[in-house]
Amino acid sequence: MNQRPPRIGLNIMVDDAYRAAAAPLFAEGLVDAVEWNVDQRWLYGDSARKLPRWIDRLLDLYAAADCLYGHGVWFSVLSARWEPRQDRWLSNLARECRRRRYRHISEHFGFLTAGAFAEGTLLPVPKTEASIRIGADRLARLADAAGGAAGLENLAAALGPDDADAQGGFLDAILAEAGGFLLLDLHNLYTLGVNMGRDPADLLSTYPLERVREIHVSGGSFYRTRAAPEKGPFRLDSHDGPLPPEVLALLPRALARCPNVEVVFFERRGDTFASKDDFTCYRDDFRAVRRAVEDAHG
Repeated sequence: MNQRPPRIGLNIMVDDAYRAAAAPLFAEGLVDAVEWNVDQRWLYGDSARKLPRWIDRLLDLYAAADCLYGHGVWFSVLSARWEPRQDRWLSNLARECRRRRYRHISEHFGFLTAGAFAEGTLLPVPKTEASIRIGADRLARLADAAGGAAGLENLAAALGPDDADAQGGFLDAILAEAGGFLLLDLHNLYTLGVNMGRDPADLLSTYPLERVREIHVSGGSFYRTRAAPEKGPFRLDSHDGPLPPEVLALLPRALARCPNVEVVFFERRGDTFASKDDFTCYRDDFRAVRRAVEDAHG
């Protein structure tokens, strides 16, 4: 069991607007840890992306303090067929992890690439013996490339209400076989509950909470499709809006039931700061997350 209070940190974006939004939080000494989406450097392809110098300086600083965490977006853990692109992705990850120390690496549950389709939204797959085997294999490869612990983040989408109910058990089966940890994203859990007609607090109890090593909190938005407006708005895990009160309320509940959490990260996309109010909202949301974590371990 983790006896120390969790660190509270930020998932880092490269945009100038994001840097301006987050800078006061760093200046106030409020950011205990940073999480870097490792494949921002190479995206989903092969070519290296030129990044601002401040990114490398920040990552090196937190790596030296053993407070740097890695997160992946484009690996596509549950793609059924192994692609050469994934070999290249793992090679890039291994190179990044040799460059600086990450406490652990995480990726998303689900898949987003298939054949010629290399970029898309994350989608679920049915729980079968084959999909569990594929997930465990991919997670083991991820851990081997990183040279350390690897985990999976719960998904905001499901094939239907029954699939939403089963996602926690599906993840548990993969993590148990591969020896991985769970990254519990509370906005994903909230989004899943809203869209599938489930109480997020009830869904929380279906996940292997003893495996949770990291928690994400963020905001999002609602989208109403023109094709079926009568169905009402659909919740998106878009990281483009304020932190919902419902997600903040889930945080102390999750912390009370997850004995091995070592870090909580707040996320928002860097291209979503359109006004001064957005900057203020972002900082206020982060401070609210920090207070919630501190109060839970008071």
